Amino acid sequence: MADSALLRILIIDDDEHVQKSLVFVLKMMGHEIFTADTAAQGVRTFAECRPDLVFVDMVMPGGLGVDAVREIRARDAAVYIVAMSGSDEGGQNNLLASARANGANESLGKPFDFNAVERVLAAVAVSVARSGRFG
Repeated sequence: MADSALLRILIIDDDEHVQKSLVFVLKMMGHEIFTADTAAQGVRTFAECRPDLVFVDMVMPGGLGVDAVREIRARDAAVYIVAMSGSDEGGQNNLLASARANGANESLGKPFDFNAVERVLAAVAVSVARSGRFG
């Protein structure tokens, strides 16, 4: 991606391995990364950093990711939200479907491969460029 196409990305996930893996890969690609460990912290961080893309885990201590999806979507109709889940709590498909029903643009089951992440990045870059959100 060209410098003008770099994204501001928020990762909301309590799983240190997933968070660090995403941070490492996305920073290597030149993106600006923000992180949060809980849904509530994620909503606060979103308000502060105004990212182009948000990855949200669905099951975290202190709240479900779907709550963060709902609150973030209420604050910003244009931000691209990707729900993630590796949990069978409530059924992974049910959690991800609920996230999509509450405003997530798409979902990824964990573990996911980075080809899926690259596909998301490409879609978001096009969307952001069209909306003029690049500053």
